[in-house]
Amino acid sequence: MAFVCGNCFSEMDVDKVSAVRLKIFCPLCGSAWYIDDTKHELNYDDEDDLAIEDAALLWSIHGKNKKYLFGYTEEELEKVLNIN
Repeated sequence: MAFVCGNCFSEMDVDKVSAVRLKIFCPLCGSAWYIDDTKHELNYDDEDDLAIEDAALLWSIHGKNKKYLFGYTEEELEKVLNIN
C-alpha cells in the first residue's frame, strides 16, 4: 500500500520507528504522521473499530473525500492530521 500526502499529493516514505510504530512522511512538504502497526489489516467496513488516527490517514490518502470519513467529521480528522 502506497501512502499519498494529503497536502501535496506526492508519495510518502515510511520508516519503522519501533517494532510497532511507523513514521509516514512526505519528502517534499515535510508532513508526517505516526501510526501503530499492530494490525496487519484494517477493516474498512467496520467504522466502530477504526481508530481516528487510522481514519484520518485513510481520509488523507483518498484526497479527503467525504466518502472516507468513517463516521468522523472532517474537522475531527483534520485536527488529528495537524497534531501528528
